[in-house]
This record gives sequence, structure tokens and C-alpha cells, in this order.
Amino acid sequence: MAGLAPTTALWSYAPTIVASFGYGRLQANALVSVGQWISVFLIVVAAFAADKTGRRGLVVLFGVTCQWAFMVAFKCLPDTSSSSLKFGILTMGAATCSWWHSVNGSWLSINAPRPEDRAIRMAPPPPFTNIMRVGIIMGQGIGPEITRATQRVIEATGIPIDWEEVAIADEAVEKYGHPLPPATVKQVRDIGLAIKAPLIVNKLEGRLSCVQNDGSSITYPSLNNAIRRELGLFVNPRPIKGFPGVSGRHEDLDVVIMREVTEDVYIGLEHKIGDDVAAEAIKLTTRAAAIRVARFSFEYARKQGRKRVTCLHKANVLNHTDGLFLRCFQQVSKEYADIVADDMMIDAACYTIVRDPRRFDVIVTSNQYGDIFSDLAAGLAGSLGLAPGANIGDGVAVFEACHGAAPDIAGKGIANPLALVLSGALLLESQGYQKEAEAVRGAISLVLKEERDLTPDLGGTGTTETLTTAVELEVKRLLS
Repeated sequence: MAGLAPTTALWSYAPTIVASFGYGRLQANALVSVGQWISVFLIVVAAFAADKTGRRGLVVLFGVTCQWAFMVAFKCLPDTSSSSLKFGILTMGAATCSWWHSVNGSWLSINAPRPEDRAIRMAPPPPFTNIMRVGIIMGQGIGPEITRATQRVIEATGIPIDWEEVAIADEAVEKYGHPLPPATVKQVRDIGLAIKAPLIVNKLEGRLSCVQNDGSSITYPSLNNAIRRELGLFVNPRPIKGFPGVSGRHEDLDVVIMREVTEDVYIGLEHKIGDDVAAEAIKLTTRAAAIRVARFSFEYARKQGRKRVTCLHKANVLNHTDGLFLRCFQQVSKEYADIVADDMMIDAACYTIVRDPRRFDVIVTSNQYGDIFSDLAAGLAGSLGLAPGANIGDGVAVFEACHGAAPDIAGKGIANPLALVLSGALLLESQGYQKEAEAVRGAISLVLKEERDLTPDLGGTGTTETLTTAVELEVKRLLS
């Protein structure tokens, strides 16, 4: 009964069932429509409750329980029961057949008024109904090695996942003649979720043109930049957390850096003047993008129970660009009286996080500052190999490690997969699998604390295989 096909069947036969209570056919059709109106109301209520609480699995469970309770009650009614009672119970049973289906697609998430609302409220498939589709981008360098490790650890949680390989970079060139073809962009958008391993970045070159739907083209400074902007990904959350055994005196480090990724100097609008006489770059800041990333940061802080959001900038020098970013942050902060909002210049912030990392909670900043500052924070945590990240957009999210492709150690079996594994945990968390995400993080924390099979970058002599196996076994133990 808990499915779309049985629901359709019940509604199809409902007039006949109601007519058997003694109502006429026209009366029966009219009475059944009452249940459909109730169902529409419950669909909105269920979607709102799921998005507001984030407990989508619980909402689904409650809906299924109500549905079965009404259907069992109807089945157990004695034949002598009044037709009104029979009709009432059948109506509620039919109405509750559909109400929780909205949680699968999360009606409110799809139709929320702002893109950042739709992004922050990505609806998860209920853990016990759907197989989760996840795009997998193998990347380059150490990418394939750490991707396979990440898949193994996530699969150890027992969540059913359909991995769909996505062609990007060399593989896409062989298949489509372009490193980021429209077919790849469409595939990731259709799936909605992807794990992306790092790509090799070519210094002093790497500009990439992508054809748009109207026939025009946009040139991006790099493939990574093109992926984010073609998919409409606007914010790059990077949670940096200390771990026992590897973070030294910074074990209590716990900061989330929200990096705006559509603007700033990273848009790649550069110009040469003469033959290496000079060069200039445009630093772009728009009110729309600054407002969007600020609001996303405050919404995240509120949802995660964090108490402070700090804006990093250099508005004392860059009065117009960073000044606009700061003013937009201050404007949005007035909507969140329950969260402390402050700002700090980026150079002072670099000093402060080294001296007192507990000073920060959630940080929001522009593209270039966020890129550099998050690597500094990862260094305090002990390794870039422990720094996960995500790229969030309107209905699509790509999860990736903060580090690069490390081609110098590719194929040697010593790559640290933990940053990408932690990114996989972020994916699980975003889809409502909180317990499984915590198990992955807990397993990594235990392995690091006990210094089990650590890779060379973490001071050990382990391999990618042995470290992955250690985490995989610990995940299974924690969830058993």
C-alpha cells in the first residue's frame, strides 16, 4: 500500500467502494474528492515539515504509519458499522497514501523562492525506499585511487547507491571531443549529486570555452572553474576540523568556510598590456551574489546550531568591491538576530586563526580569500588530506576534496583518501543520512587517533588500500 501504484489503484476503486456503503454514484464521486483535497493539504504539510525540521525520514515514517493505521482500522470495522464511519476512515486512509510522497522530491525545496533556499534544503530520498543516485567523477592524478576508496567507505554504511560515472577532462575529450561537453553538464544536473576527484591544473594555461544554449560561448580560466559555473554552483562550504593525533594543539579547530565561487578575480577576466609589460585582472562583486552567499551562510549556521558568522574582507583598501561584499553581509545579518555577526580583515584573520582558532565558527568570504584561507586552516588541522568540501547550487551539489590531483604520487598507492571520504560524508549528511555520516567521521577519527595504517602525509607508512580498509571496517563496526 505504501507506493505510488497502490495509491493510484486505491483512488481508482474508491468510488466503487464508497458506493457499496449505500451512497449513489454521483455522491460517491463527490465524497471521494474530499479525500483528494485532504491529500493535497497533507502533501504541502509533509513537505513543509520535512524541509523545516530536516527529519525527512521521520516524516515519511509517520506518514506510512498513519496510512496503515487507517487501512487496518477500515479492514477491522464490523459490517454493522455506519456508512459515515466507513467512509471517514477510508477517506483518511486514501488521503494519507499520498501525502508523504512529496518528501521524495521535496515540493518546497523545488519551489522555494530563492535559489539558496532550494540548495540548502536538498531533499533526500528516504533511507528505506529509494536507491540514491550519485555521479562519480574519477578525476586525474590520484583521483581514481581515492575515488574508489571513497566508494568503498560509503558503501560500508549499507546505503543503496547507484554510482553513475561522469566523463570529464581526458575521458570526455576522447568521448565527446571536449573536456566539459553539454552532455556531461546535463548528466550531473539530472542526477543532482556528484563526488568529484581532483583534476590536474595546468599552470599559466588551461583556459576553456564552453558553448551555451544560445550558440554563444563563455571562456573560463580553468576546468574546475568551468564545472562550477556551468552547473550554477555558487558556494563552496569547506568544513575544517581538528582530529586527535594529527592536529597537535589545534584538535579543537572546528570552522566552516563559506567561499563564494562565481565572482572575484577568479572569473578570469585578465588582459595583457604589451609584451609582458603589464597585466590586469577584473575583480567582480555583485550585490546579488554577495547577498546570496551571505544568506546561505546564516541559514547554514542556524540549521547547524552554530552561533557566529564572520565576514572576511579587505574593505579598508578595496572600498568598492570588498566594501560591497561587506555591506551586503551586514544587510543580511539583520535578518538573523539569533546569530552573532561580525567581520575581520583577511590578513588579521590569518593571524587570528593560527593564534586562536576557536575565535571562528562560520566564515563567509569571497572566492580568492576563501581559497587561500581554507588551505591555511587545513594546515592547522594537520593535512590538506583531511579537508573536505562541497559546491552547492540550485538543485545540484558536487562534493570534492580541497586538495589537488598530486600527479607526482599517482599510481604509487600512497595517496590519502580521507578528504574525499569526508566529502562523501557531507553528501550523506546533505541527504538526511546523519547517522551514517557520523559513522564515517567517527571511523576516521578513531583510525587517526590510533595511528592505524596512516599514509605518509599523515606521518605513517600505510597505503591507500590499508587506510581505506581500516576506515571501512570501523564504519561497519560503528553501524553494527
